[in-house]
Amino acid sequence: MSATLSAVTVDYTLNSAPGIPTLDSPANTATGQPLLAVLKTTGTDAQSDYLRYKIEICTNVDMTANCQTFNQVSSQTGWSGQNTQSNTAYTSGTQATYTLQTTLTGNTTYYWRSYAIDPSGTNSFGSTQATPYSFTTNVPPGTPTLDAPTNTAISQSTTPLLRTTATDTESDYLRYKIEICTNVGMSANCQTFNQVSSQTGWSGQNTQSNTAYTSGTQATYTVQTPLSVNTTYYWRSYAIDPAGSNIFGATQGTPFSFTTNQPPSVPVLDLPIDFDTGVLLSAVLKTTGTDVDSDYLRYKIDICTNVGMTANCQTFNQVSSQTGWSGQNTDSGLSYTSGTQATYTIQTPLIQNTTYFWRSYAIDPGGSNIFGATQGTPHSFTTNINPNVPSLDLPTDADTGLSITPILKTTGADLDTDYLRYKIQLCTNLSMTLNCQTFDQTSSQTGWSGQNTQSNTAYTSGTQASYTIQTALIPNITYFWRTYAIDPGGTNAFGSTQATPYSFTTIPNPTQASACLVEKNSFNTQIIVRWRDNSTAEAGYQIWKVTDGGTPEHLTPDLSPNVTEYTDTTVASNHTYGYLIRSFQYDGSNTLYSDWCPTATSNLSTGGFTIF
Repeated sequence: MSATLSAVTVDYTLNSAPGIPTLDSPANTATGQPLLAVLKTTGTDAQSDYLRYKIEICTNVDMTANCQTFNQVSSQTGWSGQNTQSNTAYTSGTQATYTLQTTLTGNTTYYWRSYAIDPSGTNSFGSTQATPYSFTTNVPPGTPTLDAPTNTAISQSTTPLLRTTATDTESDYLRYKIEICTNVGMSANCQTFNQVSSQTGWSGQNTQSNTAYTSGTQATYTVQTPLSVNTTYYWRSYAIDPAGSNIFGATQGTPFSFTTNQPPSVPVLDLPIDFDTGVLLSAVLKTTGTDVDSDYLRYKIDICTNVGMTANCQTFNQVSSQTGWSGQNTDSGLSYTSGTQATYTIQTPLIQNTTYFWRSYAIDPGGSNIFGATQGTPHSFTTNINPNVPSLDLPTDADTGLSITPILKTTGADLDTDYLRYKIQLCTNLSMTLNCQTFDQTSSQTGWSGQNTQSNTAYTSGTQASYTIQTALIPNITYFWRTYAIDPGGTNAFGSTQATPYSFTTIPNPTQASACLVEKNSFNTQIIVRWRDNSTAEAGYQIWKVTDGGTPEHLTPDLSPNVTEYTDTTVASNHTYGYLIRSFQYDGSNTLYSDWCPTATSNLSTGGFTIF
């Protein structure tokens, strides 16, 4: 007999679908939501199964218009916060986050709801909310105002400052974009300055680490690449709220226009006049420019040695250095008002007797900020010529018997008829290297005479200059001399000197007397001093008396020329007397003496004598 199973009882618990999730964020009827909205929802499962979600979003409460579905089962894109199943699902009760991947429409009300599914349980989506939540997206910023330049403004810089201001309904921080073109249709030669991609040129930022502007704060953009001069531009602006709608709002219906500044006109070359000659080596160049927009000006001067302006050129640019420029009268003494003559003085002397060519340019830093055109043909001038080699007038070459304080006379001429000063060199050898002295009128006027110009400190061209030696020379010495002339108002350099200097010999001292003797009388009451007269041009003789070996005493008055004896009656017994005799002659204000001729010493007590 076999057993028979008549009944089976099975106990089991049915798995249930997840509950209706909560809609956590945004809160119902929330406003000012970003266009890439962040949606947060939380579901639970009675069996604690892991969960995935689905979110639906539409533009009507019936959830039928413009709907989008974000299903985590088919794609993880946009979902975040997963914490199980290799981070592809959420544990029961864990909040799920979905970030919109495609921008919503600004200032629009959206409705949303969510579902949860338990893939390891019923594997079916549970119920959703009976009534969806709503939120309204952020409003894009308003159309900015165009603050500066004002519409149809003229004479604008080629690197203008463009200023614009926008406000945001949600008070979001803002960034800007400016478009600039050369036609009102905003299609020709356009440039875009977008603060979202670069902060370069933007200023005045006051939020987001100084990368953005608070709502209502004026934004400033400085054009970085100069615009074309004398050109009309059109511009418009947009504002974006990166933390709000994150889209650029509307721009102006009609762009504003402005016209850029005109560069300065071609300056006139005032001085030196074209083809001028005898120009100083430190030439003073004067030029005058004007500006249609009355902007202040700076200048640049080119100077070369050929008309093609390519040889030995120098440029003096006031933009880079003020050195040498004078007459500035605006911009804190750095610039010239339109129409004011600019003056530049050459700082390094030019080459004498050379023709130079020059031209000038003007720039308006507060306007177009570019140099305008220069002259079609440069002007020329020729620099001053050094003075000629002076003549040596007096003393004549190889002259003799010259005073020891002689007067040296020389005459120079200057082709440019500049006034002259002189320099004299005096040495004791022909090669002008021994015992040399220099008398330079540029450093001292002492000794010079006959000046007739420059407040009597210089000589007109061709006027003889005189120099009187101030410290007596040595008698009976041959000296060599040469001269140079300088034209301080011309080249301001000494010209050449004589190829061979002149010489002169100073007057010798008188010839020494000889055979100088003394003779006393028997009563010791007088001594006769005698000598031989060897000089032919003396002015007289001096007698000096030595009593008892003491200090010599000058016996006056001096004796006439050609005298050969002297009687001294101022003697007495018991003393010794010696005498010194010398001849003298006059050289102008100088007195020249011969060497001494001594006598023997006479002893009046014994009648003997000793040699002095």
